Amino acid sequence: VGAVERVEPVDRAVGRPVRVVPLPRDRVVGRLGGARVAARLGAEQADRIAQTLTMVQLRADTGKLAGLLSHGQKQWLEIGMALATRPRMLLLDEVAAGLTESEIEEMARLIRRLRETCEVRGIAMSGFGMDDDLRRSREAGFAEHLVKPIDIPKLEAAIRRVMRKK
Repeated sequence: VGAVERVEPVDRAVGRPVRVVPLPRDRVVGRLGGARVAARLGAEQADRIAQTLTMVQLRADTGKLAGLLSHGQKQWLEIGMALATRPRMLLLDEVAAGLTESEIEEMARLIRRLRETCEVRGIAMSGFGMDDDLRRSREAGFAEHLVKPIDIPKLEAAIRRVMRKK
């Protein structure tokens, strides 16, 4: 089971340090302001955390500071945190930027898993819009691919299309 714990800042771009730490099945411990807080997790919540860590391929990295993860793993951690809100759609900006070829392949597998097992649809946003870019985006499992600069009416239309799909 993982939890968010306050530690020394390791990822200033996000503005909050994150560590996935192993804890007893029924407890999450952290800090809110200067106070230490603890909450009991139900079995369903603990299972959901474990499933999410497994889904984003980070179960084996429980205990690592987020700052020690690879760039791709940090991307997967961000997606995992978004999944905690149980979204129907994810809008991902430059999802492959800075990833190695193997991380891009793993990201594509993750996007397809989200679509197939969680019914979460993805919209990719990118500065690249050649036919090959659009094909790779579709193959990765994205429902839509928008090219920057983003036209707001096109974004709104893409969101409507994705939200109508089951």
